[in-house]
Amino acid sequence: MATTTLRVQCHCKSTAFTFPVPSTSFPLSSGLCSCSSCRFATGQLAASFAVFPLDPNHLKLDVSGLSSYASSDHRTRYFCPTCGANVLDFDRLDGMWRACTGALDRTQGLLERNLIFIDDTRDGGLTVWMDGVGKKFADSGDHEPMEGGPARPQATEPAALHPDARLHGFCHCNGVQFDILPPSDGERYEGGLCACTSCRTTAGFEITAWTSVPLSQIQTPGQQSLDLSAGTLKQYTSSPGTSRYFCGRCGATVFCAHDNQSWIDVAVGLLRAKEGSRAERWIKWSELGFPEEATDQEMIKRLAQGFKRWQSERN
Repeated sequence: MATTTLRVQCHCKSTAFTFPVPSTSFPLSSGLCSCSSCRFATGQLAASFAVFPLDPNHLKLDVSGLSSYASSDHRTRYFCPTCGANVLDFDRLDGMWRACTGALDRTQGLLERNLIFIDDTRDGGLTVWMDGVGKKFADSGDHEPMEGGPARPQATEPAALHPDARLHGFCHCNGVQFDILPPSDGERYEGGLCACTSCRTTAGFEITAWTSVPLSQIQTPGQQSLDLSAGTLKQYTSSPGTSRYFCGRCGATVFCAHDNQSWIDVAVGLLRAKEGSRAERWIKWSELGFPEEATDQEMIKRLAQGFKRWQSERN
């Protein structure tokens, strides 16, 4: 039987797996999940996985070098303890292994994408930009896709924040907790999506979401200055001058910092804004970075079109 070999590898290359997949199994079932559990355990607006159609009884994976985190009584997530990349996921309900799609060496034309648990976001999350990418479902148990996709909020200017407002951010295990204070200039923080290789392979997901915030505007819940060595934070230098931080317990991406700068990038998936996962009272979404580095150029093209359409509606 003809097979296609897929490779799963993290940024630091200390974790690598190869999977010989029967060519007749393509496209692989792939969920782009917006559920609260995935967002808080990864730091992303949505986490994406590809199901390996292989008998788990014969698929012997040595995951002893990975950190594991049970995000529910049936789901265990595996991430690299060095660079923080999410790489694998095992669900005991169906007994199947899933690969985090950002850790795959290629994805274009290989995945049948479904956008699931959209209702958990309250605002559609990442899916409002995914024009024509897969079928959209309110939750994973739906048998029929959402008619017309998620509702698009009216293009109105978000209400101004109270000066004493605080935007809470914390990972799934609560090992990392922080508060963001309102912008001092009364505007919103800049937010963007990134498809660069470095973000993709340190997070383990194809599309990462960030907002840039001055360090002076981030505090602990106890109103102390942000301490990048506190709690369960772990640091990884992904390139000279760039430090990435993730939770060493649950594997969530948290921060990305650049040397000699007073600003830091914050993973948007950790934010608990009342208006929804995109936190639009706090964040102005303005860019899609490094689309040329995406492993699925067809998906990124549709995402770029949806992002441009959405910005036009907002303006």
